[in-house]
Amino acid sequence: MKVRAALVETFAASRRQALAILPAFALAAAVGTIGSAQAATGLQSLAALFAPYPFLAVAMAIFFRREAGKPREGSILPDAILMLAGYLLVPLLLGIVLFLAGSFLMVAAGVFVGASGADLSGAQSGEELVETFRAALTGGAWIFLALLTLVAGMFAIWLWLRLILWAPASIDAGRLMIFRTWGLTRGHVLKLVAGAFLVILLPGGLAIAAGLAIDSAFAPATELSGAPELYLSEGAFWLLQYPLTLLGLGYTAAAYRQIGPERPDPATAFE
Repeated sequence: MKVRAALVETFAASRRQALAILPAFALAAAVGTIGSAQAATGLQSLAALFAPYPFLAVAMAIFFRREAGKPREGSILPDAILMLAGYLLVPLLLGIVLFLAGSFLMVAAGVFVGASGADLSGAQSGEELVETFRAALTGGAWIFLALLTLVAGMFAIWLWLRLILWAPASIDAGRLMIFRTWGLTRGHVLKLVAGAFLVILLPGGLAIAAGLAIDSAFAPATELSGAPELYLSEGAFWLLQYPLTLLGLGYTAAAYRQIGPERPDPATAFE
């Protein structure tokens, strides 16, 4: 895989499909904005979180079908179902890995606290418990836990990159290809990291910072269900998500084009 060529193709693919996925993404944004703005309970918030997923899956199916040169007259529903399944399963897998890593970190921290002889039974509130817990850890313990956290985060990113080609591969094969793409990324992880940092991780970090700034600008009104400011805050979030989604899908398609089997030129696929 050539990183520079992949980046050039990322922006080209994003431009090619920007208008094609816009209607599906706009529906996802509308459903997500309304659902999040109206959510008042835990169950409603959970429903609002997953409500945009089917529309995002359709957007993904449109993007990768067009990049793969699939005929437009073919039904998009099977591919959208594949995208929805993978869109749920891959984050779930990464979440399980992070949960296990977090549990291990808590056990390790508990061992350090126990070795220090600190008594946590006297804490009267959660804040006091956290403060006692923090005071019980020495500098060496903090360094060890920080290194473990760094290793866990790097492992999660590595795992994500090893599975990053699942979506275009699934559209290409007509079946879910999560772990079957494992071999395709072998030997390309460092190059995938370099490209993903520039078009996914770095822009994503900037978008998160911008989203936090927007939330703080509208707080505390955004804490009220149905507040007009909440609609603006959620709408701004989805507006930021659109170019990030295009870049993410474009990078995945570009990487698959280089690493995977030979693909037709999407610029002439429908001519």
